[in-house]
Amino acid sequence: MKTILVCLFLSASLYYPCKNREIKPVQKDTLQNIPVKDTSVSFTAQIQPILVKNCSPCHFTGGKMYERLPFDKAATVLKTEAQPGILKRIKDEKENTLIRQFIEQGGKK
Repeated sequence: MKTILVCLFLSASLYYPCKNREIKPVQKDTLQNIPVKDTSVSFTAQIQPILVKNCSPCHFTGGKMYERLPFDKAATVLKTEAQPGILKRIKDEKENTLIRQFIEQGGKK
């Protein structure tokens, strides 16, 4: 009998929450103070080293392709005609993803 009463009491207390356990909505100013991780990709810090590693010496100063597609400039990577070639030649998936993110963000940073 005690077991039944205890079970009824516990189920009733779970069914009827006390006022102290109410979930309060989060205020907007609280959400604004949460730091947001910066996911933008920097050309000089992230993209240019990838291009130096994979595209030197041809697409850098003195190279035979430098005049057509100079990869020391962010604008070249953002050119529509250069993108398929760059993405095809960069085989490392992480590096390729970074370049895609840079292109999607429009080079802003």
